[in-house]
Amino acid sequence: MDSVIGPSQMAFVKGRQITDSFVITEEIIDSWKKNGRGGLLVKLDFEKAYDSIDHDFVIETLERMGFGLRWCNWIKWCISSPSLSVLLNGCPTK
Repeated sequence: MDSVIGPSQMAFVKGRQITDSFVITEEIIDSWKKNGRGGLLVKLDFEKAYDSIDHDFVIETLERMGFGLRWCNWIKWCISSPSLSVLLNGCPTK
């Protein structure tokens, strides 16, 4: 999965926590203040990302990355279905 999930992905990765991002951000801001430097922080909201991205593009990208037909078909079904549930620790999400 290292070829798919980059080092900046903090949430939902074993050994990483989403709060690490907040700590790193605070350290960057503190460093800027201590050194009298300015900077720019940007937060992007990807709410409903699957509604705004072309589903064929997602599937083509997965195929080019070497994901198999079964996996690609499953992802296609998930992103095109009006609702879905994920099995997490043996329990379906709502």
